[in-house]
Amino acid sequence: MGPGEVRVRSGRVVALFAFDVAAAIDLHSIPSVLRPERSQIIRRRPAPEYVSYAEPPVDIALGERELELGGEKQRAALSARLFDFGAVSVALALGLDVPLSALPALAQELARADLAALARRALHELVEEIRPAFRELGLNEFVEDYYVFELRTLEPAVSAQALLRDNASVLAATLAMDAAPLSPQQIEESLRDAISYSPDDLVVAEWSGALVCDAHGGDTLAVLEFLNVQLLELRFLDARLDRALAQFSREVYRTQTLWSAIRGLYRSAIRALSELTVEVLTLSERVENAVKLAPDVYLARVYRRCAARLGLPTWERMVQSKLEAVRHLTTILTERAAARRAEALELTIITLIAVEILLAVLARIRS
Repeated sequence: MGPGEVRVRSGRVVALFAFDVAAAIDLHSIPSVLRPERSQIIRRRPAPEYVSYAEPPVDIALGERELELGGEKQRAALSARLFDFGAVSVALALGLDVPLSALPALAQELARADLAALARRALHELVEEIRPAFRELGLNEFVEDYYVFELRTLEPAVSAQALLRDNASVLAATLAMDAAPLSPQQIEESLRDAISYSPDDLVVAEWSGALVCDAHGGDTLAVLEFLNVQLLELRFLDARLDRALAQFSREVYRTQTLWSAIRGLYRSAIRALSELTVEVLTLSERVENAVKLAPDVYLARVYRRCAARLGLPTWERMVQSKLEAVRHLTTILTERAAARRAEALELTIITLIAVEILLAVLARIRS
């Protein structure tokens, strides 16, 4: 370490991997032998008591795993955080004691390593142990990864403003997970939404990762993890809505005969779309209301800024737009089915009247 260079004396890299596992998880039925612990957001700043999870998730330690980064073997601590709405976040933590300048290369190695596969294997092992806790178990292909660099102690100690000013290129490259030099424009873009509460702490978020310079950053890490889970659920809902629209949009162009109108050609499509609408609204509400941060002004600011960097508002708009399209499609099919049933009823009545007249005529002829 050269003169004047900053070193991370105490810290860690936390790789977060969010999975959608089931429709719901019964957190109370997890076996005590796994030593599940209820999580809560640790408040270090004045805030009301209800700044917390609506249904506290459960943390389970998954032991250590060995992995290779940059040709070197390292031990990583794994843990899982289970949310009642069916998501699981697997965290892989590596200790940090390196020069600050080494972070971009480390970040690049982390991005190249297949850590998601390691997290998925650990999740599969956990699922087999607590299978009865899951309702409608079905681990899909979606996984959302995010990397948090926690810098707890720096040597020499520097203020957040000085850290940003003197090490901007290193911090931006770390957030980009790219050891190559970045342009001044990219550096400015990566660091433009830095957040601080005190002179010594700092949070900077980008699409792929975040930097948390704080000796007690557990609350911030919890917010970032929850944002990663939210992003996963939004991607999952978006994909489900896409499939439903692609599948049932063809129903609009299907020709309906008299017999199909009577037996209800659109009945299954309308029922499936209605059930999907309820499921999407229910899951969205449960995820959105899973944690209350609004009374804590600082954490709420961290949430808003980081959510914008992760693109959550864009995903939310896409989901709402497609949900509205599903509702509109349901309305079209319902109205068309009603119109066809009315036409079928009219034809049936006309047919019955004609038959009645014909029978009356035949009866008079016979007499």
